[in-house]
Amino acid sequence: DFRTGKRIPFGRWEDIFIAKPWSSKVPRRDDDDNAAVNRKMVHISAYNGDGHTCRAGNEFSSWQMGRSRCYCRKKNNDNNDNHNDNNDTNNNSTIPDHLFDAKKISETALETLGEPEGSRDAVRFFADGIDQILGVIAEAERHNDKTQTFTYFYTAHPDKHMHSLGTKHSEVGAVVRGINKEIERLWEELGDRGRLLGNNKKEAAERIDATVLVTADHGHIDVSRSDRTVLPDHILECLEYANIGVWGKGRHGYLHCRPGLQGLLRERWRQTKALDEQFLLLTIEEADGLRLFGPEPLLMGVRVRLGDFVAVSIGHATLVTEEEDERLLGGDDGGDDGDDKKKKKKGDSKTDDESDSDDLKKPSAKKAKLK
Repeated sequence: DFRTGKRIPFGRWEDIFIAKPWSSKVPRRDDDDNAAVNRKMVHISAYNGDGHTCRAGNEFSSWQMGRSRCYCRKKNNDNNDNHNDNNDTNNNSTIPDHLFDAKKISETALETLGEPEGSRDAVRFFADGIDQILGVIAEAERHNDKTQTFTYFYTAHPDKHMHSLGTKHSEVGAVVRGINKEIERLWEELGDRGRLLGNNKKEAAERIDATVLVTADHGHIDVSRSDRTVLPDHILECLEYANIGVWGKGRHGYLHCRPGLQGLLRERWRQTKALDEQFLLLTIEEADGLRLFGPEPLLMGVRVRLGDFVAVSIGHATLVTEEEDERLLGGDDGGDDGDDKKKKKKGDSKTDDESDSDDLKKPSAKKAKLK
């Protein structure tokens, strides 16, 4: 917990995400319930299978796909494995083995980002994932039973490319076009059931009853040096903690006020032109009322984490810590095309997004704790 500096005991993913994933609520078919339909859950990403059989996935992918715990078995040592249905404390939400699978694709090497090799690998590994999706669907079609499939396929690209290179780099374009082409291939092959199942008979193509959703948890925006905004001292004086920074947090910074200083913070914010013109300062209740967090009201377990205000950028401006601003000085501005890799310094932030950073450094402490 960066606000208090205390470690959070971690036992279940629900401790972090509060709500259970929808997949854990999918009805399961009983032997005597012929009307119900089972759904096989398959998770595909570059982060499955390390140190375990691929079928086991990892702790998060297992939980995300509806398993209340990971039934992982070490490749070479499963003698001490006590992960079984009898030990599970939430058996009702557990997917049985035959209804869960996890598959792995390769990941693009970081040192190749910005080079043709990196974009080619990202597209090639994505194509491997598409092949695995088609294989899962073909297997279900061949069995011709009442088991349906839900396949979740995650790729870290073009996200990693954009964080490193910005949105305008030529290799980013190559990744986006390549991924788009592979998604088109997926849709086309789902349109010919016979060909997917290896049937070479010349007959009218029958489309498989499948739905394809393509989505992302955030977008990207190029952030130049002039867009980086450091909170001034008279604002920090009102704060106990500020969750801000590059990699997305500074686009929607959460501000925790010192007791009784909420009104003073809002007044000072309005009097600070650089902040008032570039950020919409809302109380958490105002933002919740506008449904900025989603269509449903905030869960109480989430609300207590968000502090007093959220500062939402209305342009390219991003709230960053003083240390981040100093570290990024002298690097590329996010607005250029980034093709000259020699300009790019290690640690430069090329783009900002709406997600949390993987960089969990200890927050600095000036007048308020900043992250």
